[in-house]
Amino acid sequence: MRILVCFFSIAACSLLLGCTGSNDAQADASDTLSVCFEEEAEELDELDLWEEDTVPVTVDEVFDDFFFRLVSDPEFLRERSNDTIDVSPLLHVDLCAVPGDRMNDMEVAKDTSLRKVLITRFVPHDSIVKRYTFGRSDGKWRLEDDEDLKVGATPLAQFLQFFSHWSTDSAFQTAHVIFPLSLRVELEDEDGEEVDTQVSRDEWPLLTNDYPLAADTLWLMDYGQPQISQNRKVLQLRGLSNGLFFTLKFDRTGDEWRLFEIEN
Repeated sequence: MRILVCFFSIAACSLLLGCTGSNDAQADASDTLSVCFEEEAEELDELDLWEEDTVPVTVDEVFDDFFFRLVSDPEFLRERSNDTIDVSPLLHVDLCAVPGDRMNDMEVAKDTSLRKVLITRFVPHDSIVKRYTFGRSDGKWRLEDDEDLKVGATPLAQFLQFFSHWSTDSAFQTAHVIFPLSLRVELEDEDGEEVDTQVSRDEWPLLTNDYPLAADTLWLMDYGQPQISQNRKVLQLRGLSNGLFFTLKFDRTGDEWRLFEIEN
């Protein structure tokens, strides 16, 4: 997404040039940011995801297309849900997360042959999570069931307990980041160039101020991707309201999880 690329380009630019003291470099960076925001303003003026009155026939091909339509359209949500389910929380979905063991695991979200997806509503520090079961039959996705589960009964129990603390406690968070932190940014250009830089402990607060590492509620999306590794977790975060899309990579040594890379 151009919006995300602009943000990470800004962050990388600030980290790389902010300490140079060069007026020319700062002027170039300023010009780049101005162009970026002007282009985005023009695109956002023209963008209306749900401008159509009727649901596109392709909405059921990929689950994400269905789900993002579902949580943005109350009428569609009621139409595609079991009447016994309280669907009101689904109208407040914002930050979604796809957990996995490797980056390749994220590709399962694009599989058009999926027949079942689990979405778990996770609130940091709560002992209970809400799990929603979606199924596809006759070519259409529907919300079929919901249930309350103890956090400890989920496959990600240990990691979720860590992430609850990590995402809501800045001191604990900083203590569980490997510095210098690797920051990988894929630029939107003809070559799809990637920029690799590093973030120091002092620069970390600058980065965390500009995108959500904490949220009141996290929606975990389970397409059937592997959840086997006990020592590595990849968490792909998607902001529905702000267009952010980035990935956090964690390693565990002993009993401690630590962030070692951010990638868009």
